[in-house]
Amino acid sequence: MRLMKLDYGRDETTMKKLFTLLLVCLLALALFGCANEPATNQDNDQTEQQNTEQTTLGEWENYQPTTGATEYPLTLNTYFWLGREVTQTYEQAPERVITCGGTIADLMVYFGLEDRIIGISRTDDPSELPEEYQETRNSLPVLAELWPSKEVVVDAEADLIASAYGGLFYDDDLGTIEEINGRGTTIFNLTNMSCFEAGRSVTIDDYFTSLENFGKIFDIQDAMGEFLVQQRDSLLEIKEKAAAATDTPSVMVLTQWEYHIENDLYCNYSGEAIINDLIRLAGGDPVMIADTESNQVSKEAIVAADPDIIILRIEGDPEDAVENFKSLPEFQSMSAVQNDKVIMISMDYRLDNYGYDIASGANVVYEALDSVRD
Repeated sequence: MRLMKLDYGRDETTMKKLFTLLLVCLLALALFGCANEPATNQDNDQTEQQNTEQTTLGEWENYQPTTGATEYPLTLNTYFWLGREVTQTYEQAPERVITCGGTIADLMVYFGLEDRIIGISRTDDPSELPEEYQETRNSLPVLAELWPSKEVVVDAEADLIASAYGGLFYDDDLGTIEEINGRGTTIFNLTNMSCFEAGRSVTIDDYFTSLENFGKIFDIQDAMGEFLVQQRDSLLEIKEKAAAATDTPSVMVLTQWEYHIENDLYCNYSGEAIINDLIRLAGGDPVMIADTESNQVSKEAIVAADPDIIILRIEGDPEDAVENFKSLPEFQSMSAVQNDKVIMISMDYRLDNYGYDIASGANVVYEALDSVRD
């Protein structure tokens, strides 16, 4: 394209015409440019939000593992009680680890990281590990049978506190996250029920994200990726089997820990607990009626909900739990009682506070529902 050379020696009329033409061209270019400008930040934010809403559930079905060595420092976000999102930076793979909750201990033993554990807690948590791992699991040093005190945590000089319970990080418990970080100790928490009361559902996707992050922190991404691919494939098999069913029964899970038994109460986890996602995967429709602050539900509320299927989980797993439940006068009008669709799932499966092997837990739920389907 040849550029037009303006002759400033021409007459004034010609110059005005050329100047007018130039202005028209510039205006046209400006309008064209505006029409093709990228969306504003606000528009981008709205589009991104819509895309996020459309892909929130079911991402695990397309899971692809992250491979290769971890690059440190590694910065990740982790969720704690009431949905509190906290950013942590890990300078290297942790060498001195305190575990809070059986799931974390199971994970470390399963992936051969037991030598990095300087103390476990919550020793009454059941282990879902296969038998060949149990001797190692049982030999781990115990820091506290329930939860360690702040003083014990400080004296341990851990470089990581790995937790399956997000409600421990307060001044009168293990200490605040800020003061723990101030001592050079980082924290990792499994996103299981940690968002309870926050209105955010914990899903199977969160399980995959949490374990991926665990693998990155300990620089075992290849092994974790292989494990999660197995989990993905097993979950997809359960989903396929459940899809063949012709009905979608309503399902209520009622849990009784020792406190609930003593006080004639039941616990029904709200919509934030991952067990409800497992019920959906297994072909059921979870019934959630509990107060999210206490998880407790009255007998009257159970009767009013009248689910098709009731799953009991009772501490100690008493053999006569189902018959005792069905014999209670208050429950005689319920469909699940009349149709003999009250079933028991062992407390050994941490379905409210997911275990390391979520596919096995999901299969337990599927088989339970399948055993009482019409």
